[in-house]
Amino acid sequence: MKLLTFAGINMVERTGDIVTDASTLLLSHGKSATWRHVQAVANECVHLSAFFNLNETQCRLAGILHDISAVVPAQEMLHYAQEHNFPLDKAEIDHPFLLHQQMSAIIAQECFDVDNAAVLRAISCHTTLRPLATDLDMALFLADKIAWDQSGEPPFLSSVKEALRISLKHACRVYIDFVMKNGMILQPHHNLLAARKWLSEN
Repeated sequence: MKLLTFAGINMVERTGDIVTDASTLLLSHGKSATWRHVQAVANECVHLSAFFNLNETQCRLAGILHDISAVVPAQEMLHYAQEHNFPLDKAEIDHPFLLHQQMSAIIAQECFDVDNAAVLRAISCHTTLRPLATDLDMALFLADKIAWDQSGEPPFLSSVKEALRISLKHACRVYIDFVMKNGMILQPHHNLLAARKWLSEN
């Protein structure tokens, strides 16, 4: 398995089963917490798929691979992005871990042979969302927040779940408004701000 050109990444033999291979890669790099998180996100995304008529397979795949770049240190992500002329947001320069959404999409495509454009797009914006978001984009974005990787229950959980009774768009707007109002965003990414504007207009 070729994992881009990053140093310090242990190669794993592929079995052809993405869930197995993702588990092996993450666990072989000591990312057991990430593995638990992505399973929870995949399950939550599948749960949302039943309510919003989404493709269950795409939801599960996006959930399992959305944080696969956890095996790459943040500074290496930034170096890779600069070398490949990514259009970087100031938030990504100041907080390189934000690049993990784009890097996970690259790894999903190059190392796991994922060629579904909808899945890759959802992975690439699962942290910040983006304007003109698809239902899969929004479902993964929300699943990642509902099944968050911190201790305890998310403070926005009840508000987001109530908003989901209305729509995915409404729930995304409720989440973004909550975290911005309560200072839970280190530095807003331009895609998050643009998504908020788009959601308020649609």
